[in-house]
Amino acid sequence: MAFQKTQAAGSTRKGAETRAKILDAAARLFAVHGFEATTFAMIGDGAGAATGSIVHCFHDKTALAGIIYGSAMDHLVAAVARAIDRHPTDVPGTIHAVISACFSWAEAHPGDNTLFRALHEHAGPHEEIGKQARLEPLMAAWAQPLIRAGLLQPLAPAQLYAVIIAPAICGAAASLALLDGHTPPEIAWASVLSTAALAAVQPLNPKSRPAKVTLGNAGKKPVTPAAPAPPKQGDLLGFPEDPPPGASAPP
Repeated sequence: MAFQKTQAAGSTRKGAETRAKILDAAARLFAVHGFEATTFAMIGDGAGAATGSIVHCFHDKTALAGIIYGSAMDHLVAAVARAIDRHPTDVPGTIHAVISACFSWAEAHPGDNTLFRALHEHAGPHEEIGKQARLEPLMAAWAQPLIRAGLLQPLAPAQLYAVIIAPAICGAAASLALLDGHTPPEIAWASVLSTAALAAVQPLNPKSRPAKVTLGNAGKKPVTPAAPAPPKQGDLLGFPEDPPPGASAPP
């Protein structure tokens, strides 16, 4: 009995290792060749696995693509969620943190954007795998109490995504391409995009007094956000200077 348990544990561990090698090889090949041109034979060669093992683990190429796409998406969603948690009631702080998180994500996971482009149409039938569908609820949960407090324009989740996250993802990809060419960007794009996004989401006539905003479950003590600071001459709304390319993001 003990021998059978040991044998089963070894088989499970070997299966997990094979699965991980298949996912790693497939992600590399999808990023280079795209979904259509990548075959199970190519993945098997890259992973050192038989085609039958790939079929056994993932059934078909679309299912395999869905898992890889979802894993890459988890990196971005987690980065944005952490950024929102750092400054929940500080509108300028949250916007800059979210946009900076997109840039840091692109540097930490340079292949994810390529995988998004290669796999978006083939990652599975469910719409919730997409960037917008995964990130809109995060932005909406952050924005709703601030909208009620008069600190944000009454924008729909899709609008928040369009003015904050979509430009950040595109800007991060462009900056990463410049870094690949060994040409550091001359403009602090995270701060530029933060300023533009803040101008789009702040009310035209913000309340003179900061309103109390309650986050989380009912019964918690209300949090009073700081009033938005006016722009300073020659300063991008007081946003911190972006770290140099390759520098680690602040905790």
